[in-house]
Parts: sequence; C-alpha cells; structure tokens
Amino acid sequence: LRRGDPILTFDIAAARQRLLALPWVREASVNRRLPNMIQVSIKERQPMALWQRKGRLVLVDTYGVVVTGHKLGRFRNLIIIVGKDAPRHAATLFAMLDSEPLLARQVTAAVRIGDRRWNVQMKPGIRIQLPETDPHLAWQRLARMNQKHKLLSRDVKTIDLRFPDKLIVEPGALGSQLKGIKGPTGRNT
Repeated sequence: LRRGDPILTFDIAAARQRLLALPWVREASVNRRLPNMIQVSIKERQPMALWQRKGRLVLVDTYGVVVTGHKLGRFRNLIIIVGKDAPRHAATLFAMLDSEPLLARQVTAAVRIGDRRWNVQMKPGIRIQLPETDPHLAWQRLARMNQKHKLLSRDVKTIDLRFPDKLIVEPGALGSQLKGIKGPTGRNT
C-alpha cells in the first residue's frame, strides 16, 4: 500500500496472512479505519526455551511453537529442553519450576522422558528425576530438603524423587570414590 492508493482495494486478509507468516508474529490484525488509515496490530511470540532436536537447538515460544533456529546466542540464558514432545509440555514444567524460584534459577536443562515425566539438570551438574504423577509436589519436597540439608551444594550426581516416600541420592565422583574406604574410626565412610 502506497500513499494515494485507494483504501478500499487494499487486501487486508492477504496483509494479515503475510504478517502471520513472520516467525516472531503470534497474532495479527489488519483493519481499515476510514477515511484514510490502515491499522495493524501484532502480538509477538515470547521466547520460552531452547529445544534440542536432532542435534540442533531451536527457539520455542510459550505455546511450544518453533520461532527460529538462527542467531540463538542472545537466548543462551534460556533453559534447554529435550524430547520430541518437550515443547508441548514445557509451559507446565516452567510453571512448576517457577513455584520454587531459588531452585528454578539453578536449572539449565530438562529432558522429557517417554512422554511421561521430566529429568531436570541443575547448575552444579545434578540430575533431578521427577515423578510422572504430581511432579509439583516432588519439586516442593526438593526445595524443602535443599533448604534444610543443602543437597544441591553437596557432591551429588542424581536425586531421584520418583517415589513419594523415598529420596534416593546417588553420590558424585568424590562420594563414589570415598564409598567403602575405612575412615579414622575403622568404619566405612
């Protein structure tokens, strides 16, 4: 549309479709405002996570829609999600993570396991195995345990929360090396 073109011949449906074809545009509306104005409104996609698929990263929005696979450097602070259906379930995961902000800040990645549950990778290199049912409760339990016992600052490789009545902790490299070594009291450490 150029200045002086008849406003009634402008194809607003085609203009809207061209806007919706842009990767960053989630919603678009194009309207005539007679006598001489075309009003364009758009809602931009909000970046949520980097999705690793087929060995490559792509940016996905809060609806799980792929936005772009180019120039991802400025999004390196986002959590990486992995799994064929990960984007579809990521919004629920992020709501759960955000319920415990101190823990959420330490999350670097999340892997969707068998379209049922998540494993969450924390900054110190600790893998958290969440249960299929009620992962939110398990996440809250981890927050309480971490606050009380500082689990995430210990030499731990994996924390398994898949059982509601158990907490299974796999020691890290140093903890594994010390296992079975006799301490100064003669007891195994």
